[in-house]
Amino acid sequence: MARWQLQKAGQREEHFCRFCSSALPDWKRALVAPAPVESAAAPEPIMVVTLGDVVHRLQVKPGPDGMREFQATIRSLFQIPEDVEFEVSFRCKAPTAIYDEKRGAALDTIQLDGIDSYEAATHCASLMAARRLATGDATFMR
Repeated sequence: MARWQLQKAGQREEHFCRFCSSALPDWKRALVAPAPVESAAAPEPIMVVTLGDVVHRLQVKPGPDGMREFQATIRSLFQIPEDVEFEVSFRCKAPTAIYDEKRGAALDTIQLDGIDSYEAATHCASLMAARRLATGDATFMR
């Protein structure tokens, strides 16, 4: 159920049943990060942002302030004027993803469309950061 709710991030179905309109439990509780190895460093959630052939790695923060900072950074990096609206889509490794060495990619990805799905995308980035820290596996950066 949590996987389906994540896929519906930013939409009504993220929080309510589409059939009976009952409130759904918080999907973030079901998709939790692994326990980190003993370290003083907190995991740093990273998003890779691409426009054409230009690629940037950004450290991201959750919440409304993090989203505003993300939007401002995107505008700055790609010289998007303040009066121009832009669309975003987040392609995230699913929290349950397994890395496939032959393909060089996660077996399960989710596309989240629109800035309203920023919080869900940031949560996925945080889970992948925690997984990298817990396992020492840098493949989850790819």
